[in-house]
Amino acid sequence: MEEEVVIHNEKRERLSLNIKELFFKYIRFLPLYILCVAIALFGAYIYLRYATEFYRSSGQLIIRDEKNGGGMSDRLEQAMQSDAQKNIQTEIAILQSRPLMERAVERLGLNFNYAAKGNIKEVNIYKLAPFRIEALELTDSSQGFTLAFSFLSPQSFKVNQSVPVSFGQVFENQFGRFRLVRTSQAPISPEIQISYQPTPQQASSLLGGIAVAPSQTPGIVNISMETTNPHLSADVINALMEVYQEVTIEDKNVSTLNTLKFIDDYLKKSAREIGSITRQLVAYQKNNNIISPETQTTNYYSRVEMAHGREQEQRMLLNSALQIQDYLQRNAENVVPSSLGINDPTLGGLITAYNTAQIERKTLLENALPGHVIVQQKAEELGVLRSKILENIKN
Repeated sequence: MEEEVVIHNEKRERLSLNIKELFFKYIRFLPLYILCVAIALFGAYIYLRYATEFYRSSGQLIIRDEKNGGGMSDRLEQAMQSDAQKNIQTEIAILQSRPLMERAVERLGLNFNYAAKGNIKEVNIYKLAPFRIEALELTDSSQGFTLAFSFLSPQSFKVNQSVPVSFGQVFENQFGRFRLVRTSQAPISPEIQISYQPTPQQASSLLGGIAVAPSQTPGIVNISMETTNPHLSADVINALMEVYQEVTIEDKNVSTLNTLKFIDDYLKKSAREIGSITRQLVAYQKNNNIISPETQTTNYYSRVEMAHGREQEQRMLLNSALQIQDYLQRNAENVVPSSLGINDPTLGGLITAYNTAQIERKTLLENALPGHVIVQQKAEELGVLRSKILENIKN
């Protein structure tokens, strides 16, 4: 028992010696540790002080599906065999297309970028600059350039180290004729750069920060954007959604106008045919002396009218089929407005599929060349559907 106590005490003394040795061994490096921590904290402060800050803005856009209800307009849509089902992926591609962003850039006037120069970094001062630049004339609007402004006082400045110029005064250089207009009396940074980018280049630059993804809720897409200025990202997203709504309405108006034109042409042709049939009927009645009601029984006249109605109905159905056939042969790149009353589910389904493929091909051509593989595949699909429709009409 005594031996166990002695062994336990020896272990405790040995452990105490090891801790003391470690403490005195590393305590001499304490100044170095303090110096490393100080350097790390200083580096973190410098990074946070001068690193470029990015801001994210986001929004949600509802992709509405037009479904048939029961009203007059809905029945007209059903009669026209209009395919109103929207493809979310197609709409996402439209939102990320450059033509849409170019319209947003022109709406917001984002060709000019404002940046305040600091000792180390530049700060995007979109909507914060107390003035705006007006381009009265551009030498070459397809080329970008940068103007460096040095403000001498609240009322005067120099452009690219030229002679002093006042606000509201027109100045010229190799890039064109410009004028600065004061928008507020807020303080102005001593050095500000204004860079110009043509609309296509500016749209491509902004698209790099746009992210569009479907939401977990059906029919809704999330749009987000990261920029160095929170006002810029919010304005771009709002403008993009507004332009998307306008483009959607414009496309629908074009489709409606094509449908109305198609119906108008069909009605004019039908009116001519009905007029010709009516004239033939009147001539037949005169030649056979069957116009006078006194000479004809009511039953016989009713049978004549019924037979004439059936003949006219069959002739109109034949003309409808020929009208669709002629429209397909003359308009290979447009949608077929309707089946014009031909009660054939197969033909209706083929026309719906054909119109859907035409809309998808138009969307693809906004972002890809006609020779692209996907565009060629869609064109082949349209050719097959067109052949099937023509064969169905022939049958």
